[in-house]
Amino acid sequence: MNPNKPFFPITEDIGTDYQGISTRDYIAIEVMKKLIPDQQSSHKYMGDYIPYIAYKYADALIAESNKK
Repeated sequence: MNPNKPFFPITEDIGTDYQGISTRDYIAIEVMKKLIPDQQSSHKYMGDYIPYIAYKYADALIAESNKK
C-alpha cells in the first residue's frame, strides 16, 4: 500500500497538482474520530498526543498491509 496514494482520488481537472487526501491521512483521521470523543474530559496535553497516536496507528496499518 502506498501511503501517499490518494484514498479518494480526484478524477477531474481542478487546475492544481492536488490528487486528493492520502491513504495515510485518511486512516489517521478515522483513528482520531474514534480517539477524540473518548478524550473530551481528559487533560489539555491530549490535543497534541491524539494526532501522534493516530499517525502511529496509520503507519502500523500500512506497514502490516505491505508485508508479503
